Amino acid sequence: MSESIGPFFNCKEAAEFCGYSHSYFEKMVNRFKIKRYGPSKNRFARADLEAFMASPELYVTGAAQKTRRPITLEV
Repeated sequence: MSESIGPFFNCKEAAEFCGYSHSYFEKMVNRFKIKRYGPSKNRFARADLEAFMASPELYVTGAAQKTRRPITLEV
């Protein structure tokens, strides 16, 4: 038997659940890879939101993970 990941929240409910404003939560969703569900991809599972809040570093996208390294030049 598989584990339940619901209930599901819309964006506004998910923002309230996480303690963010609706607009800030939308920015967070774009910055981090938080899985979306439903035909319109506008639902968020409570289990995913709890996991995100526990360790957001696991949801960082590749673009946000890039770090700058110094370039070594030969003179």
